[in-house]
Amino acid sequence: MNGPVEQEWVSYPEAERYSGLSHTTLWRYVSSGELKAARVGRSVRIHLPALREFMEHASTEVADPHAAPQQLPMDAR
Repeated sequence: MNGPVEQEWVSYPEAERYSGLSHTTLWRYVSSGELKAARVGRSVRIHLPALREFMEHASTEVADPHAAPQQLPMDAR
C-alpha cells in the first residue's frame, strides 16, 4: 500500500493548470453547482474526478456535430 497516492481534491490554481480554464470560469461553475467542490476553512478544493468528467463532457459536446447548440459561458463571449 506504499504506491503513489492520487490527489482527489485540488486547489483553484491546480484546477486551472489541469483544465486550462481561468479562475473566474472555474468559480462560476463551482458557484452554479455544475462542478463539485468543497470548502475547508477558507480554502476551496475542486474534486478532480468531477473536473475530469466535466471536461470530458464538454469535449464530447464540441466533438459531436449533431449535438444541439449550447450557450457559451459568459467569459467566452
